[in-house]
Order: sequence, then structure tokens, then C-alpha cells
Amino acid sequence: MRIVDAFGTDDLSLGPLLFRLVAHAQQTLAATYVEMDVLMNAPRLLKTAEQLGFVPMAYFPALHEEQGHHIDVVKMVKLNVPHTAETPSLDAATAAIVKSIEGYIEDQRAGVAVINLLRGLGMFQGLGDGELRKIASLFQQKLVRPGETIFVQGGASDEAFIVLRGKVEIMFDDPPRPVAVIEPGQIFGEQGFLDGAHRTATAAVNAPAIVLVMHRNAFHELSQREPHLGLVVMRNIAGELSAKLRKTNAVWLSGKAV
Repeated sequence: MRIVDAFGTDDLSLGPLLFRLVAHAQQTLAATYVEMDVLMNAPRLLKTAEQLGFVPMAYFPALHEEQGHHIDVVKMVKLNVPHTAETPSLDAATAAIVKSIEGYIEDQRAGVAVINLLRGLGMFQGLGDGELRKIASLFQQKLVRPGETIFVQGGASDEAFIVLRGKVEIMFDDPPRPVAVIEPGQIFGEQGFLDGAHRTATAAVNAPAIVLVMHRNAFHELSQREPHLGLVVMRNIAGELSAKLRKTNAVWLSGKAV
């Protein structure tokens, strides 16, 4: 889907308008990607597009003429599905250009899958696809072998984890006693990630697993550049931990009453 023109009567209507167009393209039209050309003298539109997950794919100096002035244009593209590259027959010069573009798109392919995963987590609710893409870039994949521990009770806590494949057991005490199982698509270790306190449990696997790892320092550096992003994530973590605490208290009080 290509957005031919976009405008808003004020700054407040611009974001919701573009958001609805993108949602319509993805949900109703099943568009694999959305593209639009944005003038460099429209910084608010560029920022809004970035927030919604658009990335710059091409830059055209002085392409647009307006009242005798030439304005640069940026082509913005939002992928809705992981990209699959084709292998057409091209001459050497064209193939070199295509290879360069494909390499850039390929960098976004894995990001789309991670963004779809992050979007469903409470920790990242309220963030746009552009902000989720920035967070996705902080995660690194890690293979965990059977019997290997991810972190131990009492150890340092400067990372948060998401299970990509396999299962992770959360255990207390010594010898370890299983108390929870983290399934694919779920996050764990966020409490230590929030406050930096020592781990209150041990996380390990009995079968091969793949987890995504995000370091707290990397997230804090991103938060310095994107204060709104950091505020939303920390607020979400605090809200989830508060809900867990209330639930635990309710169970404890119920048992005490009995």
C-alpha cells in the first residue's frame, strides 16, 4: 500500500490519522508493507512515522519543488510481515544496488518478528512500533543448553529476558525448588532489571532454549535519548509488579482467614 498524500489540519490530528491508515492497511487490506514519501520540511510527520514503525529506505535530494524552492524527500516504509528476498536475474550494476537495499531490509526482517513479540507484552504496552523497534535492537539472542542456569538466586541482576523457544524454570531455595515455568513469549527477570537488586530466584532449563536478553545499561542509554519510552516501560513494570504483589497478598490473607 502506498500513501499518496498525507496532511492534517493540526499536529494533534496528524498522528491518529496516520495510525488509522496504517491499521487499515494491515488489518483490512492485509498489506505486506506501507510506503510514503515525506518532505524534509515536515519534521513532525517524520517523527510520527518513526513512532509508528516506519524506517527510511531512500533519500532524494531536492526532488520536490514548492514555490520555487527545492525540498529533499525521504521514502519511509513500514514492513507488516517478515521480508522474504527474491532472486531475480539482473545485470551486475543493478544487482549491486539491489544487494545493498536487500541488506538494509534484511536488517529489519528479524526486527519485525521481535516487534510482534514485544507488542504483546505488558511491559511494552503503550509504545509505537518505532519505539518497539528501538527496544528490539537492544535484545540479543542466547542459546541456553540443558542444565544451564540463566541466573542464580542472590546473583547480580542487570538483565531482562524473553523466552523465544523452549521453557525456563524459576526456582527458589537450596536445593532449588521449581515454583514457575516461563513459556515462549513471556518475560522474566524484570524485577531485578527494574531495581538492580540481587536475584530472588534461580532460572534454568532442562531442555535447549533460546532467550532474548536485554541489558539494563543499554536500556538506560536508550531512555536518556527517548525519555517517553523509558517512562512508559518503567511505569508498566511497576504496574505489573504491583499487581503481582496485590495478588500474592490476597492469597496470603485468604489462607490466613481460613
